[in-house]
Amino acid sequence: MGGLRALRWDPGVRGLRALGARLKAPSWTRLLGGGLARRAFLAAGLSGAGALLLFGLLAVFFGAADVASGPAIEMAVPAAGPADRAAVPEPIAEEPAAEGFHVAAVVAEAYRGIARAPAAEPLPAAPVPDLIESRGALRLPRVGVDGRLPYEAYARPFDRRDDRPRLSIVIFGFGLSATASQAVLDHLPAAVTLALDAYAADPGRWLVAARAAGHEVFAALPIQAADGERIDAGPRALVPGAAVAGNLARLDQILAHCTGCVGVIALGGEGVADFEPLLPTLRVVQQRGLMFIDAARAGQRPLVPIADRIGLPHAWLDTTIDAEPSAAAIDARLRRLEEAALKTGVAVAAAGASPLAVRRLVLWSETLAARNLVLAPLSAAVAPQVVADAPQ
Repeated sequence: MGGLRALRWDPGVRGLRALGARLKAPSWTRLLGGGLARRAFLAAGLSGAGALLLFGLLAVFFGAADVASGPAIEMAVPAAGPADRAAVPEPIAEEPAAEGFHVAAVVAEAYRGIARAPAAEPLPAAPVPDLIESRGALRLPRVGVDGRLPYEAYARPFDRRDDRPRLSIVIFGFGLSATASQAVLDHLPAAVTLALDAYAADPGRWLVAARAAGHEVFAALPIQAADGERIDAGPRALVPGAAVAGNLARLDQILAHCTGCVGVIALGGEGVADFEPLLPTLRVVQQRGLMFIDAARAGQRPLVPIADRIGLPHAWLDTTIDAEPSAAAIDARLRRLEEAALKTGVAVAAAGASPLAVRRLVLWSETLAARNLVLAPLSAAVAPQVVADAPQ
């Protein structure tokens, strides 16, 4: 795999049983072997947004998510060159993301030659003390006593009077690989949003670093697939149909993992027929003054109707740009993303932190202004709505 190693379970690591991993050899082989799913276990330095979530969750739900095709739009992105096709050097180390599993590493040299991001003003420090509620050992977001909402406090500023079509990019797997995560901060424009992985090591460090570089951060919220034997989203995943109290406890763990986040991004849920049992969980997201992005079940937006009903500010994922890890395929998906934004005013895409994806995004972002398009933070893709029933 071009010098990159897949995410793998290490049976010798303490905590494996506690994490409940049940990936058997046959199902593991099937998961890695087919189409987009085989990229699911590539870590943050690898190609494909599906590479970035534990146990292959992202590849499954992103695989079918795509924007509608239409007439081709000329995009002045330089053609793929030798650097895009060159083999990535062998990783020199594995980076632990959390107890019980290993995440593949990518060497910093793989990002050599990519332009550095323009200097950006850092975002204010987070979390804001007035927007934090202590519950035992957990620190959770809350609406301020003056009604201030966490998503307002933590979002990257954007001039909503800007009437150009908006393109929002979110990078998944942030915090899993230190090298890849740092490369994202070094090279991608500050308007790119970052999704802090539920299993990232030292999440507080990465939240601080991201905001210092001008990036807003969302928390990845994994949802267990219907077939947990084949796709295990891990111990922090919400489980549709499970006890409400258990899902709320897992939500608290995710939110405490990412204090200072603008909102949450739901991932996975492959094969789940009914998401209605997650309504109480989404209501808590709403009550805590956060935004919600629906990227569940292959981008089919199964949670959007629930968010609509309860007045939860939300948006959804249109596509993943690096589901096929080639420069030509990435550029083609970026063109289709632009077509969607021209039709609807806004379009949202995900990507991984591979050297290839980062390079293509950097080159593409440099062309937007000349074509009257704007790169906007993910929070700018969310239609402002009143957050009701805020906890006092």
